[in-house]
Amino acid sequence: MADETPVSFSEAQRLDVLHSFAVLDTAPDPEMDDLTRLVARHFDVPIVLVTLIDETRQWFKSRVGLETEETPRALAFCAHAIIGTRPLVVLDAREDPRFAGNPVVTDHPHVRFYAGAPLITTEGFKLGTLCLVDLKPWTAFSEDLQKDLVTFAGIALRRLEALRPDDIRRGLELERQAAQRAVEETVAHLAHEIRNPLATMIGHAEIIEQQVLGPSAVDRYRESARQIIDTGRYLVDLARRSLEFARLRSGEVGMTEAWVTLGDIDQAVRQLLTHHTAGQTPAVASSLGDTDVELFVDRLHMIQILTNLLSNAVKYTPAGGKVDIRAARQNDGALTIAIADTGMGMTAEEVERALRPFGRVHHGVRHAEEGFGLGLPLAKRLIELQGGRLTIDSAKGRGTTVSVRVPSYRVRGGAG
Repeated sequence: MADETPVSFSEAQRLDVLHSFAVLDTAPDPEMDDLTRLVARHFDVPIVLVTLIDETRQWFKSRVGLETEETPRALAFCAHAIIGTRPLVVLDAREDPRFAGNPVVTDHPHVRFYAGAPLITTEGFKLGTLCLVDLKPWTAFSEDLQKDLVTFAGIALRRLEALRPDDIRRGLELERQAAQRAVEETVAHLAHEIRNPLATMIGHAEIIEQQVLGPSAVDRYRESARQIIDTGRYLVDLARRSLEFARLRSGEVGMTEAWVTLGDIDQAVRQLLTHHTAGQTPAVASSLGDTDVELFVDRLHMIQILTNLLSNAVKYTPAGGKVDIRAARQNDGALTIAIADTGMGMTAEEVERALRPFGRVHHGVRHAEEGFGLGLPLAKRLIELQGGRLTIDSAKGRGTTVSVRVPSYRVRGGAG
C-alpha cells in the first residue's frame, strides 16, 4: 500500500469482509447505475461514484461523469472517508491540507468539492463510499443534504448485499467473527490505556495526601493537583473514544483533526509520564519542544502514540541507559519522530510478534506487569489512521528505535 494512505483501524478484517462480497471487477449493475444517475440529479453534481476500497486501489462499481474504472488508493478521497462513520465533506479541496497537493486537485479533472458517505455493513465495516464530486467549490453542504447522502449510501449498500453470492451466510458469519475480535481488542485496549494515567493520578494524590514535600510546599502540591486534573480530563476523553470503539464494534473511530504544535504534544506526553518514569533509571531526553513544527493530526491519538512508545522504551531500558526522542523533517517534507533506547533490543521474530495485538515479548525485566501487548500495535494503527507509518529497527544487545512517520501534507513549519 502506498505511503501516506490512511489505513482502517481494523483493516485486515475490513478487507476480509469486502472480498466476501465478491463484487470487485464485476460487470456493471443496471440498478446501481440507475441509483447513481438519480443521485447526480438530486445533488446536481457532474460526478457520482460507488467506490470500493481494496488494498491498493479504489474501484468503481458504478460511476457517472467519469470514464476510468479505478484509481490508486493513494489518490482516493474515499480512503479518508472510510475512516469515519459520518460523511466526509470537503468544500474546497485546495484549502484542505489532506488533498491540496493531490494530482486530481492540482491537475485534471481539478476536483474541488467532495462529499462521501461510507458504505457501512451491519457489523460496522466500511466497504467504500457513495460519493459526490464537483469541479467547483461549494460554500456549504447542509445537514439535510448529508442525511440524504447517507440514505442513498444505505440503498447502495443494500444493492451490494443483494448482489452478494448465495453463500451469504458464510459472509455474515465472517463479519460477526471479525467484529467480535475487534470488540475483544477494544476492551483490552481500554484496560491497557488507563493504567499509566491512573498511576500518574495516584502518585500525585499520594504526594498531596502524605505531604511528602513538607507542609509548606503549597505550590508543589498545587502543581500535583493540576496534574491530577489534566490526567483526569485525559482519561475522560480516552473513555469517550474507547466507547466509540466499542459502539462501532469494528475497532474504528472517527478522527478529530486540527493543527497542533509538536511542543504541545511533547508537553502532554511528559506530564502523563511524570509518575510512570519516576524512580526508573533511564535518562529521557526530548527535543520535540525545540521546533516550530505543527501537525495536522488527531491530538489525542498522537499523545497516545508517543506515550505508548515512550513508556515501552523506558520500561525495557535497564539502569544507566538512555532514551532519546528526536524529530526531523525528511527530504519529501514528511516528519519522522524517532524514539531510540539503549535497552536489550529484539530479534526480527520478536519485532513481528510485538506488532501483533496481544503479542507480548517477554524480556524477563524487573517489571511484574508487561501489559496486554497492545502498546505497539495500537500506536501503529493510530498513526496509520492518519496516513502515517510506524517502523522498528532493533537487534538484541543494541537497543530499539521506533520511528513514527507523519506524512508531508500533515506537517508545516520547521526545516523542510
